Amino acid sequence: EPLLPAPPEPGRVVATRSLDDIGVTEWTLANGIRVLVKPTDFRDDEILFAGVSAGGTSLATTDVLLSASLAAPTVQTMGFGAFSATQLQKALAGRAVSVSPAIGTTTEEIHGAAAPSDVETALQLVHLAFTAPRVDSTAFASLRDRTQAVLVNQAASPQAAFSDTLSATMTQNHPRNLRVDTATIRQWSLDEGLEFYRARFADADDFAFTFVGTIDTASLRPLVERYLGSLPAQPGTEQVIDHGVRPPEGVVEKVVRKGLEPQAMTRIVFTGPFEFDERNRHLLRSLADVLEIRLRDELREERGGTYGVSVGAGYAHAPWQNYSVTLAFGAAPDSLDALAAAALAEIARLQEQPPSAETVQHVQEIQRRELEQGLRQNGYWLANLSARQLTGEAPISPERQRALIDALTPDAISEAARRYLSLQRYIRVSLVPEADGQAGR
Repeated sequence: EPLLPAPPEPGRVVATRSLDDIGVTEWTLANGIRVLVKPTDFRDDEILFAGVSAGGTSLATTDVLLSASLAAPTVQTMGFGAFSATQLQKALAGRAVSVSPAIGTTTEEIHGAAAPSDVETALQLVHLAFTAPRVDSTAFASLRDRTQAVLVNQAASPQAAFSDTLSATMTQNHPRNLRVDTATIRQWSLDEGLEFYRARFADADDFAFTFVGTIDTASLRPLVERYLGSLPAQPGTEQVIDHGVRPPEGVVEKVVRKGLEPQAMTRIVFTGPFEFDERNRHLLRSLADVLEIRLRDELREERGGTYGVSVGAGYAHAPWQNYSVTLAFGAAPDSLDALAAAALAEIARLQEQPPSAETVQHVQEIQRRELEQGLRQNGYWLANLSARQLTGEAPISPERQRALIDALTPDAISEAARRYLSLQRYIRVSLVPEADGQAGR
C-alpha cells in the first residue's frame, strides 16, 4: 500500500538563487516555502534535511502548554495517514529513511534522513506529517502509561529535584516553566495536543527547509515541488510570543538537599541580554573554552577537588536575545563551597588580567581543527544553514569563520569576561546529600 493514496498536485519553484561561495542553491516555492540545497561528496549514501518555522509552544496558552509540548511525540506514536507507527515501521522495512516532527519552545521543526534512493519516500512522510497526523487513542494511552512509569521512577531522583529547582530559579517560578511530573502529567490531553500540532503544521509558507548530502539537484527539484510545494499555506506570518520569562537579577543561590550518597554538584549560571551576531557568538563560545581550561587547571589539577569541570555557552535569538554561560562541576560536599569560591575568583582574575597568549592559541587550534572537521560533515552544514534560516542571517562562509578564529585575542577574552560574567548577576544551585535525615530545598 502506498504511503500517499494519490500523489499530490505539485507546486512550483518561482525563484532560484545561487550562493556560490558555499555551494548552495536556494529555491522559493509558490506556497512560500524556502529551500536551501547543498550537494556534498562526504558520504555516498546520506541525505540529511530539516524544516524549521518560528512559533513553537510560545503560541500555546498556558492551560494547554503541557499537551502542546508533548504534541509531537504524541503524533509520532500514533502514526501518519493510514499507517499506525507499527505499520509504518513494517512498510519502511529495508529502506534507509527516517522523519520526525518536533515542537520546541520557539520553533516547530521536522527532521529527516534518507539514502539517495529513498529521498522520495522521506518527502512523502514529510507531506503526511504536515497533512495527516493519525488519531489512535490506544497508542496514546500506552504512551501516557509508559511516561507515567518513567516519572514515578524519577520522582525520588536527587538529580530530578536539582533540575527542577534550577529551572524554577532561572524562570523565577514563571507559570510557563513547565514541570512534568506524576501530578501535572494528568493534564496531558490527546485532543489538545493534536489540535495544537495541526495548527503548527497547517501553514507551511513560513517553513524553511535545508537539504545536505548526496544530492542530484535536478532530480530533487521535482520531488520538492510535488511534496513540499503542495503543502497548504495561509495568509499572515506567525511570530514567537514573548511571555516575559526572565532570569532573576542579582545573585541568587539555592541548595537542594536530597539523596544519601556522599557527593555534591553545583551549577553557576551567568545570564543577560545579548547582541545576537556572529562575532559575539564566537566570542562567547571562546570565552567558555578559555574559562574551562582555566578552571580545569585550578579546580582539578591544582586543588584536586573535582574529577571534571565543564563550561558551556548558550544564546537565543527568540523570544528575546539573550545568553547564558554555565559552570558545572561535582565534588565532595564539604569542599563544594570552596571550589565555587575559587571558580568565581578565577573569573575575577580573568576580568582583570587577559589570559596567556598560549591559552588563546590553544583554543584557536582546537577551533580550527573542529571547523575543518565540521566542513566535511553533512550534519555540520545542516545545523549551520538551518539555524540561519530561522534568524534571517545570511549563511556564513568558511573564510569568514576562519577570520573570526584568527582575530581572537587575549584582550578580547578578558573584555568578554567583564561583559558576560558579571559577579553581581548569577544563579548558583547546588545539590548536596540530606543532612541529619532532613530532606528539602
